[in-house]
Amino acid sequence: MNYLTWLEIMAHWAAILTAFVAVVAYGKYLIERSRKRRTLETFLKAEKASAKDKGQRSLMHLAARLSMTEQDLMDSAFRSSKITTRVAADGQGFADRMLLEYTGRI
Repeated sequence: MNYLTWLEIMAHWAAILTAFVAVVAYGKYLIERSRKRRTLETFLKAEKASAKDKGQRSLMHLAARLSMTEQDLMDSAFRSSKITTRVAADGQGFADRMLLEYTGRI
């Protein structure tokens, strides 16, 4: 087997390995995104079930309690059919914060 044949075989294996790594990485990304959505839904469902209030929580509160970034929270909330976003207004009527609320079945 000459040098060029060996090099061609290695190039094919590298392409196959690259595709495999990409599929595994994408699968891990999807699983992690789904886990974050379920975590948010579970937390908001428990908060609403406690019946202390409407169960609405701000992004800052959720980020602190769930150890997730605001971007992760917003992505999870917008992808969930069980979570609704609400806007809280300040004294002048302008929106000053976003609240998330569980609206699925309890």
